[in-house]
Amino acid sequence: MQGNDAGKSKYSVKKEANLIKQNYLAQEISAQNITNQLKSSTENEKTEELKRKPMHGQFNRGLEIPSVDEEKSMVWLCSSGPKGVT
Repeated sequence: MQGNDAGKSKYSVKKEANLIKQNYLAQEISAQNITNQLKSSTENEKTEELKRKPMHGQFNRGLEIPSVDEEKSMVWLCSSGPKGVT
């Protein structure tokens, strides 16, 4: 009977499940970080490409001016009711 109890202390299904869960969560967090980095870099590339366009980049370039309040400008843009083609 004691031999069986000694084996229980070495191996536990609960411990094994916790290890698997920790590994899974670590991989999930890593995947989320990669996804967020890709989204961020794609968004930055699109914004930079838009800024380089003379006509379409005016609003974004204007936000870089120190005297322009970016938050108020974004609120104004959203509340002005632009059409889908804008």
